[in-house]
Amino acid sequence: MGQYEQALPLYERALGIDEAALGNDHPNVATTLNNLAVFHYYQWSYTEALALIERAVLIRVAKLGETHPDTQSSRQSLAVIREKVAAL
Repeated sequence: MGQYEQALPLYERALGIDEAALGNDHPNVATTLNNLAVFHYYQWSYTEALALIERAVLIRVAKLGETHPDTQSSRQSLAVIREKVAAL
């Protein structure tokens, strides 16, 4: 809906809640990190997106394995974001 300034604190709050309730390495935390990374990507904040998606990938690999569809999806996002960061 274009209300990005209002969305960012909600994503960050969701991440804090997930981490407090589930721990820092839970797959649901990885999902929130992934979503927050995508948010930053579409806001052209590629370096922020990169740090978040890297963390999401680490969690997903550790908890879900390399072949899990969520892990593969995050790896694809990671590749795209890395390209953008490299082009800066």
